[in-house]
Amino acid sequence: MSTTTFLNRFAISITAHAWNADRTKIALCPNNNEIEIYGKQQNEWVLEATLREHDAVVTSIDWVRFR
Repeated sequence: MSTTTFLNRFAISITAHAWNADRTKIALCPNNNEIEIYGKQQNEWVLEATLREHDAVVTSIDWVRFR
């Protein structure tokens, strides 16, 4: 079975994005030096954090599992 998620309200231009393992969070870069992390809460995507420490446009994102 396939699951489709529509994300049409985040940003006009996204330079990078990555889902977490169970697709309950998404990290994306809205074509600048920030990474926005959104979490799924019921039927809405809620901004949980904004990472602002990069000094250039973010071009790649990946999730790391901590044990």
